[in-house]
Amino acid sequence: MEKNIQQIMDDLQNNIEDSDFQAYCNSLMESLGNLPYPQGAISPLLMFMSNNPNLDYGIPGVIAHFIEKFPENEYADALITIIQNNPTELNT
Repeated sequence: MEKNIQQIMDDLQNNIEDSDFQAYCNSLMESLGNLPYPQGAISPLLMFMSNNPNLDYGIPGVIAHFIEKFPENEYADALITIIQNNPTELNT
């Protein structure tokens, strides 16, 4: 059974202590990419990164690559909102 965005985001949050978090992220981004509307994950992913600025995402990391594969107009507004509401070293 295919997971939905919320279930995948829950998995991401529940595994932030995983010793190979970057590989785990890669698997989850692949799952998100297989969903019918993967762009729906953009805001939750940006919020996750904003709420967890000290995690090692890689440089820039699989989450950033996932978001940036979409046209800029599909993530720019969400990114601006996150930066305005919760500026971190990762998003500024």
